[in-house]
Amino acid sequence: MVDASQANSKLESYLQKLRAALRDLPSGEVEDIVREIRSHVFDRAEAGGQTTEAGISSALDALGVPEELASQYVTEHLFARAVVSRSPWLIQRSIFHWATLSIAGCCVLFASLFGYFIGASLVIAAIAKFFNPHRAGLWVVHPDPHSATVSLMVLGQGNPPPGAIDPLGWWYVPIGIVAGVGLLLFTVRFGAWSIRQFRRSHNVLPG
Repeated sequence: MVDASQANSKLESYLQKLRAALRDLPSGEVEDIVREIRSHVFDRAEAGGQTTEAGISSALDALGVPEELASQYVTEHLFARAVVSRSPWLIQRSIFHWATLSIAGCCVLFASLFGYFIGASLVIAAIAKFFNPHRAGLWVVHPDPHSATVSLMVLGQGNPPPGAIDPLGWWYVPIGIVAGVGLLLFTVRFGAWSIRQFRRSHNVLPG
């Protein structure tokens, strides 16, 4: 009897810490997780029809530190919301979180930030073309024939580089908007695809 009481006390202490670490999740989901973990622990701890303190301790040790277990649930919740909603904000927030977990996440974060930056720059430069047609655009700088330099393409909204030409002219407006919006949409899809691949290849939640 004393052994069962100590076992229940140890389990409830673990679940209390788990519940506290899950505070960022909806309360209903937190309670579902706590019930799931309690049932999981009892299923693993039962030995010969009895739940012993040793069995409880073994099951809890297998689950790991409650804060780390909670982090796995929070990650899965965040990733699932991002994939279902397809919200650029949630997707990017999930990628930022992923970047704190692995190098792969850092690579996806860098690629997505690069895509957003270039896409936004293309669109902003296209809009700026209406107000500063002689300063905004995609400028081409040809190399000096007597040097080893190569041609450069400069996207800008300020004073163009010396000797630069604007080959697209007003055509840059539709091209810049279509290319920029397309790159932004592609970046969102890339982020969602990367998250789906991560979820498929990793067991985020404990078995």
